[in-house]
Amino acid sequence: MADLSAGKTTARSATRFWHSAEARNFTDSNPAVKEAWNLSADAAEDGLTAKLRQFQPGWDPGLANGTFATAVCPAWMLSHISEKAGDANKGKWDVAKAPKGANWGGSFLGVVEQSPVKEEAKKLVAWLTAPEQQAHIFKEIGNIPSSREALDSPEVKNAKSEYFSGAPIGQIFGAAAQEIPDKQVLGRKDGTIKDTFSQGLALIEQGDATRDEAWTTTGERIEKAVG
Repeated sequence: MADLSAGKTTARSATRFWHSAEARNFTDSNPAVKEAWNLSADAAEDGLTAKLRQFQPGWDPGLANGTFATAVCPAWMLSHISEKAGDANKGKWDVAKAPKGANWGGSFLGVVEQSPVKEEAKKLVAWLTAPEQQAHIFKEIGNIPSSREALDSPEVKNAKSEYFSGAPIGQIFGAAAQEIPDKQVLGRKDGTIKDTFSQGLALIEQGDATRDEAWTTTGERIEKAVG
């Protein structure tokens, strides 16, 4: 069994998913979103999910006690899974290539214009985001580099995870990163739409609505939420 996150991640493999370049919500007219919806709906209707939403009550313990067998895992989630699953599950989890490379998350560093140490802060940000540091962070906790130079470094390419059964995480996540479009649109309501999308899929999973009923309800909720 799996958690119900595969569909959302499939949507995030596209250049546009919840929003267009004009920041207009077009969830209901984007083929990538409908493809993602149907993928998750298929799993829910076939009883292949654990009926748990990621990061909601019951999901973290499920990583340790085998409530579900698979989970969509961006690189940064490796440390979360190993922490919550614990030492007892070392070597029991593994990492496999996803059907499509997708972008789920990211971090940004900025410097406040009025900072009394602006120049020093800029130098610190430049050092923290340098390819060498990105490669080191990937080796230590699994956050995939955004720097192409770091992705191509032997330290990243040859990285393997002892916790995840010796999985060649450098090759797996490095290849996935190459599949991500160079430009993706994220609107201001991205998080709101994503959560509403998840809630709509849960209606199918819990047997409260058919996929078509849930699709209509989800569209109405998104329109209300984004205005």
